[in-house]
Amino acid sequence: MDTVLRKLACFVCLGFLLAACTTTSTKTAEQANISWSSGLNKRIVLIEPDITLGSLTAGGAFDPRADWTRAAEQLIDQETAILLKEKNIDFAKADNLQNPRSIQVAKLHSAVGRSILLHLYGAGGQLPNKGKALDWSLGPGANTIRTDYNADYGLFLFVQDSYTTAGRAFMMVGAAILGANLQGGTQIAFTSLVDLKTGDIVWFNRLVSTAGDLRTPDPAKKVVRNLYEELPL
Repeated sequence: MDTVLRKLACFVCLGFLLAACTTTSTKTAEQANISWSSGLNKRIVLIEPDITLGSLTAGGAFDPRADWTRAAEQLIDQETAILLKEKNIDFAKADNLQNPRSIQVAKLHSAVGRSILLHLYGAGGQLPNKGKALDWSLGPGANTIRTDYNADYGLFLFVQDSYTTAGRAFMMVGAAILGANLQGGTQIAFTSLVDLKTGDIVWFNRLVSTAGDLRTPDPAKKVVRNLYEELPL
């Protein structure tokens, strides 16, 4: 049923994008030198991802579901580890940050990432003093993570995925008949590669999709590949 409703959402709200219901966009800081080709033994730390899955109610409210979230967390974690091993990237996991400063840095990533989305990808949130360059930072607090995990870079991830309920689908059909559009279930994700010495975000990727169920293996794998395949390491 969830799959059917998700397809309905895609048809009603984004019919003009049927050929490309998944959109990704990467951006790398121009001044960043993050190529692994030099052969230096570098290491990244995977920060515990900020993932939330839930249902989209008839009124458009997001209702989080802990069980769905746990399922997606496990699958995304597994697929990310597989991909990094394929790339021969040395990595550690920070699944339970203890240092208060590191915890604040992880929380800050969600806020900064949302600002990047609004500024670089539209939605009327452009900041007057920011250009089109990837010129964002999590601040010097990131160096704490570098010290704790002996890592050069931090990989941060935010995912929010909503699933259209029957009530929401009914509302969408009614709105479409009247010539209006209501949004259905949508995946919104972004990931950042952060230089832990400076806190600067040196690579950013965002994903927006109206297809795929992150509670199941194949869609979770696809999302991980879309987000990390162009990781410049």
